[in-house]
Amino acid sequence: MSIHLWLALGIAVIALFYDVTQFRIPNWLSIMAVLTGFIYHIAFAGLAGAAASLLGLAAGFIPMLLLYWCKGIGAGDVKLFAGFGAIVGAGTVIQLIAASFIFGGFISLGFLAYRMLLKLAKRHSYFSNALLIEAPSNDKLLLFGIHKLHQFPFMLAVAPAMLAIWVMSL
Repeated sequence: MSIHLWLALGIAVIALFYDVTQFRIPNWLSIMAVLTGFIYHIAFAGLAGAAASLLGLAAGFIPMLLLYWCKGIGAGDVKLFAGFGAIVGAGTVIQLIAASFIFGGFISLGFLAYRMLLKLAKRHSYFSNALLIEAPSNDKLLLFGIHKLHQFPFMLAVAPAMLAIWVMSL
């Protein structure tokens, strides 16, 4: 087991705490992730490690930036995935992105089922779940008739995805 996966898992746990409690990921955590990745890879592989870290940073940053532009995730998630890419490399960060989307889909289905069960029980406070927030729609979503958008902290999906990648590497 490589130490870089331990570092990434630790950063994911810290990010999960901040995202669930404050609905934001602090910049210092993303910067720490990027610097940790560069230092780790330079220490163990020199210039080739620095190049691998930069490639991983780009592989984590670019796809998430596209999602940010579509209002799919927050800016903190984009910066943190750049940090994850700098730590774990391009291949693993792509796996992390894919696994995060899968976990996010299951979490979304869980929230939908929860809301439907509360509606069936004729309760009117189904938006009171502390991990689900209601946000106004944007112009792009209004074209599709979506007037309200429901969000959850993306780190709820990223942390278990990182744990799954960590377990698969054992």
